[in-house]
Amino acid sequence: MRYLLSLCLCLAACGPEVPHTKTLDRNGLMRLVFPTWAPKGKAANQTVSLPAESSQPDKTDETEARVSPLHVIRLDDTHAVMVTEAVAVDEHGEPVNCHACSASLGAYFFSRDDKGWRLDSRQDSVGTSGVNGAIGTTRVERIGKAFVVFAEWGSCWQGICGSWLEAFGVWPGKAKSLTPGIPLEAENSGAVGECDNADPELGAMQPCFDVSSKWAVRQGQVVIDFKGETRDTPDEDGKRPPAVKIATQARYTLQGDELKLVSGANPVPGF
Repeated sequence: MRYLLSLCLCLAACGPEVPHTKTLDRNGLMRLVFPTWAPKGKAANQTVSLPAESSQPDKTDETEARVSPLHVIRLDDTHAVMVTEAVAVDEHGEPVNCHACSASLGAYFFSRDDKGWRLDSRQDSVGTSGVNGAIGTTRVERIGKAFVVFAEWGSCWQGICGSWLEAFGVWPGKAKSLTPGIPLEAENSGAVGECDNADPELGAMQPCFDVSSKWAVRQGQVVIDFKGETRDTPDEDGKRPPAVKIATQARYTLQGDELKLVSGANPVPGF
């Protein structure tokens, strides 16, 4: 019995060494997750589990993707997370670049012991954001007990342009998309032309809108200030009603693991 106990202790002590890195340098953390990774070229391509379709984020496939570190967040004294961008690559090993090609935000969780930082768990895809194979402009803010990674991106489609704000919450060992995307801006001059003299072929009978915004995190809330105007469709005589001016504010608060509108309204037209 004593021999078996000693053998078990020996096997445990002599087991595979868990890789560590001394610092939270993002390149060192990337090699803990992906040992063959390098920051440039096809060495940045790695196999990750990404959604097969953006409409079904829970169904994933093993996918070859270009993976890049975005942020390293120190959650507390002994926990950290690295946030990444992953973009699927084509048959030539290059990141796909199409209008409907978003990027995936990944989260990799680390803890510190007496040997340094070690990988604890991973989420190859917390959610998607962006267009043309890019996740958008990102930044990290603290809201309540969570760190939130924001990604802002925009695109145009058939003359209508817009931008959106994605938000991903990060806690020790957990990351989650907080919102399906908050509309920030929209304008359709490319679809209707000049509003008062719209070309019938462009869309003289469509409403006109031009709404922009600025956002910030203030006192634990996402505060968005909107401005712009909208004009309804012409009447029977072909005249448009006066423009409706927009100058309003919306506030979003983190409630549990969702970012919810708690004050004001979001006036950005949908399209």
